[in-house]
Amino acid sequence: MLEKATALMAVLFAAPLAQADTIAGQIVDINGVGIANGDVDAFDLVGEEEITLTGDSTDANGFFNITIPAGLYLLTFQGPPGSLFIDFEMTDVLVTGTVDFGMITLETGHFLSGRVLDESSFPVPFCDLDVFHGATGIPFNASGARTDLFGNFSILVPADILLHFDPRGVIGPTLAPLAMELVVTVDTNLGDITLVPGYATTGSVVDGLGNPVQGAKFEFTDEFGVEALTYNDSTDVNGGFDIVVAAGTWEIIICPPGAASMVGEELIGVVITGATDIGTTVSSRRRSPVRNDYRLDGRAGSGSRCGCEERCDGRKHHFVRGRYQWCGRLLGPGSSRDVRRILHCAERSGDQHGRRRCGPHAGRWSAHSMPAGQRRGP
Repeated sequence: MLEKATALMAVLFAAPLAQADTIAGQIVDINGVGIANGDVDAFDLVGEEEITLTGDSTDANGFFNITIPAGLYLLTFQGPPGSLFIDFEMTDVLVTGTVDFGMITLETGHFLSGRVLDESSFPVPFCDLDVFHGATGIPFNASGARTDLFGNFSILVPADILLHFDPRGVIGPTLAPLAMELVVTVDTNLGDITLVPGYATTGSVVDGLGNPVQGAKFEFTDEFGVEALTYNDSTDVNGGFDIVVAAGTWEIIICPPGAASMVGEELIGVVITGATDIGTTVSSRRRSPVRNDYRLDGRAGSGSRCGCEERCDGRKHHFVRGRYQWCGRLLGPGSSRDVRRILHCAERSGDQHGRRRCGPHAGRWSAHSMPAGQRRGP
């Protein structure tokens, strides 16, 4: 925030004092038709306060021209009150002089409704619903995104969304969170959605010297290759974790902090039927350098494209969601071995929840032998 304020002050002092600062443009629908009585709101990112704007509504053709103090803003463009238009946000907008945004298109939303129940068919009241744009993973501020006393909800959403049911605030038995990918092109009722019981999975992560590892990230994948939605899924300052998941057989991948020189760990076939302590996991601090010349060996599972990319040979590769095996050479002190890595490529709404990028050290490397002449990779 200090850097933003410093850069902003430099711009402001360089600008003529008599300069009028304005934002202009036109708000239109998906057909390019201007939206009358639309609204523009501004939030000052430096002063951290909403700015009162005069004349912040669009005219009959959707045009606006608004005087605003110079500054750094989050701008929100809205349709008229009571309309079904989805708000459009622009952040880190530096206003000095006149800024013309041209045409700003608002998508028409649709209502998504349903009822949330537990496994005994009792309503789940006060369950939070988190909505994210499907293409970007950016949070969408859906009004009224929480179930009522009877477990019902109805929210206005854009077409392509990730929907998370977050039961952490629900009073009563612990429930496992649930994620859905949806395309909503008409008003849609999902019917009854069941949240199953959730169980605490606990333990700790230490390095090879026994020191706690803070910030190690956990990923739970079921027998069908579906990754579970989890919250609080990083280790704390003491290396501990307490993560709620549904009953099942899980593959648990433990990814060390990005800046740490550690290898990840993979726990296969962890059966969860109740509260489970998986003990202490040791993540080695030594990570051997790996040549950037792997090639893909494996077949993707079904699904849509995701944002994984690998720049191992100077080219960008895009994969569909699935499970991959990469082969290359592990170069250790005085030795050279064939290695392979299992890489899970999946779209995630991550830590509140950005897309996962599969880098050259994501996942776990393991040594294996190959007959001469069958080694994959250069």
